[in-house]
Amino acid sequence: GEAVLATIKARRLAVRPGQPASQVRDTRREALQDYLKGPLGLLPPVLLLLMIVALSAWANWSQTQVMLLSAGMTGSLMLSNGLIQGVSRRTSLYLGMSKPRMAARYLLLSTTAVTAIALALILLAAALLSYFGVFPSSELSLFLLSFTALTVVWMAAGGLSLLQQSIWLSIALAAGLGTCAAINIVAAPYTPHHLALSVSAGYTLTLTVIGLALMRGFARLATRPTRVKAVTRLPSLAYLLDEAAPY
Repeated sequence: GEAVLATIKARRLAVRPGQPASQVRDTRREALQDYLKGPLGLLPPVLLLLMIVALSAWANWSQTQVMLLSAGMTGSLMLSNGLIQGVSRRTSLYLGMSKPRMAARYLLLSTTAVTAIALALILLAAALLSYFGVFPSSELSLFLLSFTALTVVWMAAGGLSLLQQSIWLSIALAAGLGTCAAINIVAAPYTPHHLALSVSAGYTLTLTVIGLALMRGFARLATRPTRVKAVTRLPSLAYLLDEAAPY
């Protein structure tokens, strides 16, 4: 008995009462993951800054255009932050009740509906600003593109924090930025639309990685044993939208 206890203390393993040896938690690995969450959480803003610098250099944008691109990215983060908190409330409830399928369906439906409504309101506001001539159409288009594109990314990645898989957002942004840079370098000598082509490919890859990470996370939760397996039925769409409201 003392030898076993000494081994456990030496390896710093946490053993639960009645837990099989095969399921002993590796506390060192978990501690390392916890320590890495802070630095990894800083990666998305750093990658966005690199994206702004790269796009401004490749397109030879003016300071005004760079400012509009940055403002669009910042505004999308401010908007999506409140919306994600609203969507996360009910999703975390379903996850706590060991109903990953219902959580996944609610997250998909609510995120899609809320994002569509938010983008519709943004386009309406942009149309009004353009009608009254507040901003030139070219500048307004750049702001709208960055705002809309990043809003979709943040909303799609909102479920990753619930699944404790936020690292995939950094991986998705890094993969998208790397793909964008590679395609832009290769396609620049052959087509004048190399920037649009590279940005589209990088953006598509970013959303694809986020979507696959969400599917993988919810699929792993669905394999966990549950006591009650009932038919998944969600409330009405109006109720879901009300629950997804941030305030």
